[in-house]
Amino acid sequence: MNQRINDIIHNYKAGKISLEEANAQLKAEGAGFTLDPAKNPGGGWTKEELEQGFIPAKEGEPWWAPMHTFTGSVRWQDELERYIPEKEMVYNRPKYHGVTVVKGGLRYLYAEDGKCKYQPKSMADYDRDHGRA
Repeated sequence: MNQRINDIIHNYKAGKISLEEANAQLKAEGAGFTLDPAKNPGGGWTKEELEQGFIPAKEGEPWWAPMHTFTGSVRWQDELERYIPEKEMVYNRPKYHGVTVVKGGLRYLYAEDGKCKYQPKSMADYDRDHGRA
């Protein structure tokens, strides 16, 4: 997320701009989302999001850190860019239910219910890229 979008959200939360102003500015920045405090007034993940397979990350962790559990993985803090999953490949991909998709350096494994796990397409390459081979 770019700094301008972060500033808009901060200004809204601080009461410096209205919801309408914030959403207009987010649209102008091409954020691809709007703020809707009525959607989930308690904050956090909605029930619908959790059902789609979202796993909340701990404070200070990237969204994908809770999923970074495949055998042989390095700590998420040490992960290389090519082995970080694409968010749009992980969540709510009905056309991939029950199949495996290889994209970039990763293999996305989709269960029949749509939940996704990922792993490197080649552990030999993964180990070499991380200086372990």
